[in-house]
Amino acid sequence: MKSSFQEKITPFYECLIDRSNPDDPLGRMLLSSNEELVSFPDECEDPISEALVAKSAGGRLIHRYKDRALLLLTDSCPAHCRFCFRKCRNSYRRGDISECEFSEALEYISGHSCIREIILSGGDPLSIPDERLTEICAKLRESGDLRIRLHSRYPVYDPERIISSPKLGALFDAVMLHVNHSREITPEFEQAVRLLSASCPLFNQAVLLKGVNDSTEEIENLSRKLFAVGVTPAYLHMMDLVTGGRHFMLPLEKAQELIAGLEARIPLFMIPKLILELPGGKGKITLSANCEFRRDRAGDLLFKSPLDGKQIVYPDFFRSQIF
Repeated sequence: MKSSFQEKITPFYECLIDRSNPDDPLGRMLLSSNEELVSFPDECEDPISEALVAKSAGGRLIHRYKDRALLLLTDSCPAHCRFCFRKCRNSYRRGDISECEFSEALEYISGHSCIREIILSGGDPLSIPDERLTEICAKLRESGDLRIRLHSRYPVYDPERIISSPKLGALFDAVMLHVNHSREITPEFEQAVRLLSASCPLFNQAVLLKGVNDSTEEIENLSRKLFAVGVTPAYLHMMDLVTGGRHFMLPLEKAQELIAGLEARIPLFMIPKLILELPGGKGKITLSANCEFRRDRAGDLLFKSPLDGKQIVYPDFFRSQIF
């Protein structure tokens, strides 16, 4: 029995997966698994509570941080990552943002001068045709003095999308890529990156995934390869508490050890920040290699929300016997 979450892989990425190896890290990210059928009480379909902070636009505009807002342009992706914290949206996909939804988003943005950056996400925004994407970016710039940041995994899954539209990068002020393993940096990826970087700076946020990149050696290799092609390794995210995703998770102490190992191997400017998204939509925090964690009486971890200063309990699954 396999997960009901739809399996989708681009022809380009299919060629990178070694299906003869059941432990292939690229296959682990894209191929469905019986492990996804196991869920736990602390997991949920909306692990960072985007629905709670959505502002009009059919839930597509998310204003969590004062100076920036997230706009979900589409529910479509070139491929389906098994660890995605928005994977449950796949069950009720609505396609691309409608004209009505976009108008509502523009009205909200225009009425909130504190918003200085719009982050285009989804799905993957590059699933939208160039003409529509150009129109969206133009109208956003008309609504205020805004920076536009694109988040995309297309250079990994289908680099031809960028190669065939060489001026695409000019639409954005920054691009955040999502590269998780050094094998994803292909010659085609490098070509796509060169075209994007001609117009704007490029950054990367990886997700720390058990069985994929959970070693100092792999993150070092990834960081070096990214930096060599002009991409700054910005963030390394802990896995979100999404339903059926526990098999990708690692203890926070393991992640700290990994970062500490990197500090002895590569320059600090190549080391991504270790990021934890607090449950309940309470914001992101940075975890250093040496920080000590506070715990409650049950042994769960305690953090302070950067948004409202309140104490947040983060479940520590790895103290129990199920692992």
